[in-house]
Amino acid sequence: MNILLAISAKVTLITRNTFWVSDLPANSFNYSDFIFVGGFNPRFIYAFEYWGANQYEFPLNTVFYSKVGLQWELAPKFFLTWIANYANVEYPMKWVWSGLEPITMNGESQRFGYVASIGYNSQLGPFALSVARDIYSDSFLTNLSMGFWF
Repeated sequence: MNILLAISAKVTLITRNTFWVSDLPANSFNYSDFIFVGGFNPRFIYAFEYWGANQYEFPLNTVFYSKVGLQWELAPKFFLTWIANYANVEYPMKWVWSGLEPITMNGESQRFGYVASIGYNSQLGPFALSVARDIYSDSFLTNLSMGFWF
């Protein structure tokens, strides 16, 4: 669940911190024991958005996920958003469960990504153009979202 905190009349702090631990071994597959990380707008319960990765790019058995960002109201109905996200498949879970066998994210145990987005709150719902990047990637990903997603 995202936490939104109004810092001022025009600035909002966006944050989320959570972790997922499964007893699923790294060399097996059970759909309900995976958490999928990646993409701009994941659409099912076992998924976290991660800007800078493709949709559901990382199927993981354990992950600590954190994001923090700011949204500014530039003008009435126009918004600029910047969010950084972090994912780690080992810690802090390994401090509690020493036998943890985490699945890595393309060979990395931790990743850091960020997104910048400009949006307009229209009568039909929000429209936003986003550009994201992961620090381990050489390319940027873009997303155009229209309306609400549930």
